[in-house]
Amino acid sequence: MGNNPFVTVIMPVFNSELYIEEAINSIINQSYKNFEFLIFDDGSTDNSLALIKKYKDKRLTVFHHSVNTGYVRHLNEGLKLAKGDFIARMDADDIAKPDRLQKQLSYLITNPDVGVCGSQVELFGDRLDKMMVPKDHESIRIALMSYCPIWHPTVMIRKSLMAENNSNYNTAFLYAEDYDLWTQLINRTRFHNLDEMLLKYRIHNQQVSSTKKSIQRKESGLIIYNYLQGLGFNLGILTPDFVGCLSIYADESDSVDKYSNFIKMARLICFQNLKLKVFKQLDLNLFFSQLWEMALNQILKYSPGLIIPVFLSHKPFKSTLSLTTKLKIGVKSLISWNTRVHV
Repeated sequence: MGNNPFVTVIMPVFNSELYIEEAINSIINQSYKNFEFLIFDDGSTDNSLALIKKYKDKRLTVFHHSVNTGYVRHLNEGLKLAKGDFIARMDADDIAKPDRLQKQLSYLITNPDVGVCGSQVELFGDRLDKMMVPKDHESIRIALMSYCPIWHPTVMIRKSLMAENNSNYNTAFLYAEDYDLWTQLINRTRFHNLDEMLLKYRIHNQQVSSTKKSIQRKESGLIIYNYLQGLGFNLGILTPDFVGCLSIYADESDSVDKYSNFIKMARLICFQNLKLKVFKQLDLNLFFSQLWEMALNQILKYSPGLIIPVFLSHKPFKSTLSLTTKLKIGVKSLISWNTRVHV
């Protein structure tokens, strides 16, 4: 393999003894062999470090930190130490499919204009599902103003892209560091998500998206705010918290204000985009329509007091709700209303 691995895999670890062996095995048994594997133990207090040290694979290097400082710092440490031309991310509780590195590397070599390559994911653990994210660059650009359309542990990045742009993970965003990085790089290279599910993403109650959900949501609002401003949108006196309503799908509360604020933001972006031409207007309309349907399908408590104002509101985008979806929401609303009347 020589002294210069073609790919560097970076994986931070903190108290992952239940899952760490599956994660490590999924990398060292990849069909593609020419890589180095940098593992950063972030002050684990369980048996994680001992389990890591059992591995004698020469491609694996362990960095132990006695104090837990948050893994973003170790991601940046990994970027500095990486010897590979390509950098792949991995998390200590996930499982990479056997051909993950080979398929992503092949795509990046074949498409030199693409600097960031992710994939679709298969959820397992506490939830079984298949999660599909936008594949092409323009769809990813639009989606970034609402959510993070790149699954971090699926990513492979060109090291030259990070070096040329002096890019690092921002430690100000400890729980949304990847989302922030993609908004910084999206206009400096092309992004792509492969259509295949190259990672099994474990869902459990100890992961950051569960334990730090409120902080992560607040950070996302600021990232969306900065992203839109960077694209030239005039947000006036709007706050990052208000602009964050664009990530409506992640908000677990239900209120008329929540949906009306989303419509206000969609109207502002659609109107200003006519002049700015940041996005194709038809693509923008389709995105908001799909996001709107997603939000309505995730309503927790259906009631006429919520549904009727939401349906009657004037939207700046063409609603794509099918008659079946409208009937389903209406029936759920009536059932919910009827239940509360008789309870």
